[in-house]
Amino acid sequence: MAFVSQFYDVVLVESPAEHLVEANDQPPYPAIGVAYIGNYVEKVCSVTPAVIDPRLGRLTVRETVDQILSMRPKLLGLSSMTYNVGVAAEISEEVKKRLPGVVTVLGGFHASALPEETLREFPTFDFVGVGEGEILFSKLVDATLSNKGTTLQIPGLWHRDKEGGRIVNQGRGEIPPTLDGLGEPGWHLLDQDIIEKYCTDMVLMTMRGCPFSCVFCARPYGQIVRKRRADLVVDEIERSHERYGVTIFEFWDETFTVDRKHTQAICQEIIARNLKISWRSMTHANTLDVETAKLMKESGCMLVALGVESGDPTILKQMGKNVTKERVVEARNILKQVGIRVRGLYIFGHPHETLKTIFRTVQFATRLNAEETCIGILVPYPGTETYQMALKGEGGYRKMSLKWSDYNKQIGNAIELKNISRRQLEICQLLAYFWLFIVRGKWSELYKTTTASNQGFIWRAVLSIVIKILNPTGKTYWKWFSNSGTVPQHMK
Repeated sequence: MAFVSQFYDVVLVESPAEHLVEANDQPPYPAIGVAYIGNYVEKVCSVTPAVIDPRLGRLTVRETVDQILSMRPKLLGLSSMTYNVGVAAEISEEVKKRLPGVVTVLGGFHASALPEETLREFPTFDFVGVGEGEILFSKLVDATLSNKGTTLQIPGLWHRDKEGGRIVNQGRGEIPPTLDGLGEPGWHLLDQDIIEKYCTDMVLMTMRGCPFSCVFCARPYGQIVRKRRADLVVDEIERSHERYGVTIFEFWDETFTVDRKHTQAICQEIIARNLKISWRSMTHANTLDVETAKLMKESGCMLVALGVESGDPTILKQMGKNVTKERVVEARNILKQVGIRVRGLYIFGHPHETLKTIFRTVQFATRLNAEETCIGILVPYPGTETYQMALKGEGGYRKMSLKWSDYNKQIGNAIELKNISRRQLEICQLLAYFWLFIVRGKWSELYKTTTASNQGFIWRAVLSIVIKILNPTGKTYWKWFSNSGTVPQHMK
């Protein structure tokens, strides 16, 4: 292991997955959220934290706990999504058994969406961070380690009242008007041996926020778009390229081309510096034009992921995406014209979904003929409108699980529709993949998709779907994908 020090007062951890199914469970890039917080803490608090990324480092849950314990932190920050919040709690509990004085705080999208419920459900967490974590966590570091202020009045840092156990609502954390002041992700705070061994791609953000109103998205950064200066973005690319030899980058903006002038400025800066890189992004069909796409291609863009979601006009209108099938086709043709591959992203299980609307989606995916296709089953993440609909039994939903490990797009069990069973949704998902790639003879595209960076995980995902359909109880297949070496108690 190549951390600068042996012991750290502050340790930040991206929670590992309990089961290795999706590409993000073992990605070829480091975790950007905890790296951003770590860098900001170092800059503002003059405290150097350690950032542990078990996903990039291929660590099991047990190995993650052991590494944390070896550093003997006083303050432990954990980040998780909904489906692995239980893993974060398990890590916190195990660490506290050996280091009873450690202060633990949970951040991430799940904690931000359900702070009160999270504190009640998981008493192991001392605090829950709501909203963006850089400022609130740095204030917690100052209060905990330097006695600068109190931990009880930090905006966004929810906690329990010490006397009655009442949950204290501290609202959302402070955010800067622009992202320039936050600096860059602190990749130097991670295990450098791990980065050298596993990191083939690098992720970065040029903005936070998305102005669209999709009902299945929680919009964790809000709808006001805050941007970084183009030169600072490309400075970060250049440093990562020089330091780690990385040539593949992925922009993690929710809608990369939402501000075309900003996108064009970044592309022009990459071109002006003659950087020989390739990059990917995700965007909305309404925000693409030929001029921007040409610059994207010239600056190294190799793939754009388009959130198509559905091929049914009524479903598209109801989801609040504010896009039409015609505009999606136009965006796909623009990208094809300039030579950029397209990854079409689709969802089965929208509110009011039927077998007929799913069939229309497969028809549209066939017509769109994207180079890559990804189909997920809708997950009603906390903080979204679909979560509230499913909770109330609206939108044609008859079942919603509150077991957070079910909130996985491939082998989860989060929702079921009144007129389509969960098993039927999974069969539709599998048949759609079979039709789009195998029956239509897209062997070369299938090969490119599965051999692209970390897309080999698609085979693991497809296998997990098949096994789940054949074995709905799940007591066998969990063993095959476990990242802890044991079958979880709730699956026995």
